[in-house]
Amino acid sequence: MKKVVILASDYCLYSGVASPMDMFMQVGITWNSFTGQMPSPFFDVKVATLDGQPVMAYNDIPITPHCSISEVDHADLIIIPSQGWITGGLR
Repeated sequence: MKKVVILASDYCLYSGVASPMDMFMQVGITWNSFTGQMPSPFFDVKVATLDGQPVMAYNDIPITPHCSISEVDHADLIIIPSQGWITGGLR
């Protein structure tokens, strides 16, 4: 199983966390279904933050992580979501 970590931070775009999480969690199951195999996940997807504490996305939706980045012992892919911007710079 491949390990995917999404590193969330304050003011990140919520879609940059939720969309890849949904996609990677479903892709193995969907592929196995198409090929006539038993549906099973291909990716282990975790959301991490720097300290393991929740962060607030740019649109004020809280993101509760699975762990802190220091608890990640191995990752095949790390996704860093885009940061939200407003007029005059970072919120």
